[in-house]
Amino acid sequence: MNITVILGKRLNDDGSMKEELINRIELGLKTYKESKSDFLVLCGGMPNKLAGRTEASAMNEYVLSKGFDSNKIILEDKSKTTWGNAIYLQKLLKNNFSINKIYLVSTKYHFDRGFGSCYKIFKRHFRKAEIIKCESQE
Repeated sequence: MNITVILGKRLNDDGSMKEELINRIELGLKTYKESKSDFLVLCGGMPNKLAGRTEASAMNEYVLSKGFDSNKIILEDKSKTTWGNAIYLQKLLKNNFSINKIYLVSTKYHFDRGFGSCYKIFKRHFRKAEIIKCESQE
């Protein structure tokens, strides 16, 4: 099975999404379609309590407004960091799915960070899966 994973970005205090997150979602939707992924995973908890909702729920609302099939969405809404994204997603998928490829969607700087690179973090937690970087510039 192949999945497209979109990593969240801290929401504004009013619960709205930053342009960077919207760009990630748009790239994720395009990647999902082009890769013929089986599921779209939206990652992000509530690191900003003032927002009043999780990053995953804001992203979910956005993709559903675009007509995306809700049966093809997996929400990871517990994490507050990229490490948490990988850990909680691994727990969600561990017993239910055999992952062949993960199309990991984030921004270029998120992939370029040394030890904290989202690619390295996901590679460590999903050793059997091929991780494919899908970078947006912003």
